[in-house]
Amino acid sequence: MAKSVKKRHFSTSEPSVPASLILNSISFNIDGSIQYKEKPYSFASEALEAYTDDFHLSCELPEINDTKVNLDQSPLEFLAKLNKEEFKGSTVVELMKKEGTTLGLTVSGGIDKDGKPRVSNLRQGGIAARSDQLDVGDYIKAVNGINLAKFRHDEIISLLKNVGERVVLEVEYELPPVSVQGSSVIFRTVEVTLHKEGNTFGFVIRGGAHEDRNKSRPVVITCVRPGGPADREGTIKPGDRLLSVDGIRLLGTTHAEAMSILKQCGQEATLLIEYDVSVM
Repeated sequence: MAKSVKKRHFSTSEPSVPASLILNSISFNIDGSIQYKEKPYSFASEALEAYTDDFHLSCELPEINDTKVNLDQSPLEFLAKLNKEEFKGSTVVELMKKEGTTLGLTVSGGIDKDGKPRVSNLRQGGIAARSDQLDVGDYIKAVNGINLAKFRHDEIISLLKNVGERVVLEVEYELPPVSVQGSSVIFRTVEVTLHKEGNTFGFVIRGGAHEDRNKSRPVVITCVRPGGPADREGTIKPGDRLLSVDGIRLLGTTHAEAMSILKQCGQEATLLIEYDVSVM
């Protein structure tokens, strides 16, 4: 089993990188790669390394006419502003339950509750939680092909209880934020070996490549299930990026393809994880 690596804080005196430069030189491709100066990079860390090299060669700021650009804004603050854009991801979740049992999820919202039907709680040990496909806050658009847009809260609950043994949920979720290496954050990678339980490793992934490049993201681990394999091993944390599974790189894969790779790999797998390290 791979040795756990503790995430640490570092100190640096390097100057901060103006957010306006990131806006003008870095973009995200449809396949999930990072574009900098017309050259694609497989990992964000590689693109930012090239960017930082250029920045240190010439620290003169370009002429900027947009008065809305704040030159004192840090890269992370700028990206936080970008991440406020409401880009949604979607996935299909299939769950199996025995007659008389429940999925183990709580749903809020409905047309009478002034809100979309969302997952508000996942009962630990329940079918939904152990599937590692759902997360709190997910919007349930449909159940077995039945659109929930005009359903009252009590109708949604009744449908979920009586839908049968095979439950197919059409789910919409908030895309994970974009993380970029800069003066306050650097990227590190670590290999982690995990053993499956119930054909999952105990974490939820979101993101992946999308035909709309605004929706393309790295494959991000958004939730680590308490008591699951990843939680017990201890290295993986929410927000970490999953770069490869047993040497199969996930760059350019859709969310569905990444899920399929995780399901089809063996009971033991080595995962390459990228994570953020705060620089003080």
